[in-house]
Amino acid sequence: METHSNLFLQIPEPDQSASPEFTEAVRQRAQQLYELHGKMPGHDLENWMQAEAEVRARLAAQVVSSPCDSEKQPTLRHLRIKIDGVIYTGEYDPVTAGDYAPTEFDAGAPVEVLFEGDVMILKRQNGEQLRTRIVRREPDSAPGA
Repeated sequence: METHSNLFLQIPEPDQSASPEFTEAVRQRAQQLYELHGKMPGHDLENWMQAEAEVRARLAAQVVSSPCDSEKQPTLRHLRIKIDGVIYTGEYDPVTAGDYAPTEFDAGAPVEVLFEGDVMILKRQNGEQLRTRIVRREPDSAPGA
């Protein structure tokens, strides 16, 4: 896979809002809003509209590498966590990660983690969860590990 340094601002086309990825990102954010507001019934449309606006804003502000061909590749991010002498690399899609920012966790700070098969779930400081797909496990080779 070749990467290029050409960058562009990815602004969703009207038909992108009907894509399964967009709809899933909105659904996940609407669920988060529902839970943040105490799971109060009757606010489904309000939560959905807010979630849709937030996802559209994230997509409009997302700077991604320009792919070589006409296919647009998803921009996935990675994080690494050391647990019991093993370094886990988790992959996540920033579009579906809510308002998570890579600077949210301090290096070396304790983090609550739950494993479900190849999924690593991190409890964020705001109480929400960041779901990642484990793409690599490796022993920690640092001295004293």
